[in-house]
Amino acid sequence: MALSLGLALLPDTNFDKTNTWSKLAHGLDSGYDPAVPTFYDDPNFSYLIGQPVEDWDEKRKKWLLHHPSFSASVRDRVLLVTGSQSTAGSNPVGDHLLLRFFKNKVDYCRLHGYEIFYNNLAFHPKVNGAWAKLPTIRAAMLAHPEAEWMWWVDSDAIVTDMDFKFPLERYKDHNLVVHGWWHEIYDKHSWTSINTGVFLIRNCQWSINLIEAWITIGPQTPDYERWAQMQNSLIKGKQISNSDDQSGLIYLLITQQERWANKTYVEDDYYLHGYWLLIVDGLDTITK
Repeated sequence: MALSLGLALLPDTNFDKTNTWSKLAHGLDSGYDPAVPTFYDDPNFSYLIGQPVEDWDEKRKKWLLHHPSFSASVRDRVLLVTGSQSTAGSNPVGDHLLLRFFKNKVDYCRLHGYEIFYNNLAFHPKVNGAWAKLPTIRAAMLAHPEAEWMWWVDSDAIVTDMDFKFPLERYKDHNLVVHGWWHEIYDKHSWTSINTGVFLIRNCQWSINLIEAWITIGPQTPDYERWAQMQNSLIKGKQISNSDDQSGLIYLLITQQERWANKTYVEDDYYLHGYWLLIVDGLDTITK
């Protein structure tokens, strides 16, 4: 869906042929769709938040069984998910930079054989800003059962090391990979203990349940102000007065540790997401 859209935005690119070549080169037969009912044929199936998805692991397993070309190497398949607002920004320079940042992501995906899912639509009229990533990721999971990992990357983030590849084997027993420090979460309750601008999340029922729990703290809930108060009383150094997505995940990890912590990998060996001013001076030696 989004790979062809992304390539169409680049000059002098025949995106239909490029997309077809990409899939064939990786042994994927996107034209094969057997006449076997799957979850897509369920009239109650929905991409929208608030519409429960049950038995997703089993449904995804059956879909892969009927699409064998997608089953091969599924454990290493990553889908980069990103997006931005549907309207133009107040400054055309900002829109130009967003396009440059998007091209950076597409270039990285081309190098590593990843597909990219770009969204600029609202899945809920009140779920906006940084919160909009959650329904987007959830929809991407359901639309792409062939992908094992969703890699969310904020629209204003760029890949600085184009040779980097995730050590996916390290995360084989986890479903969420986020940059941060455990002691900052549980000892200090710090707002900067993790960063939700870039993270990996496995395409599974656990992750769908997490997103559903996470989004209940979002702006569409009637308890939005109360959630902000609870976050402000628990999380130290919080710089946003409202309930924000990063604080929401920290809140869940602290208050529902037994439910979410065991499957969450807090990565501190490398910068999954780094603040520009902290890393720019080291870019010259990044390959050394």
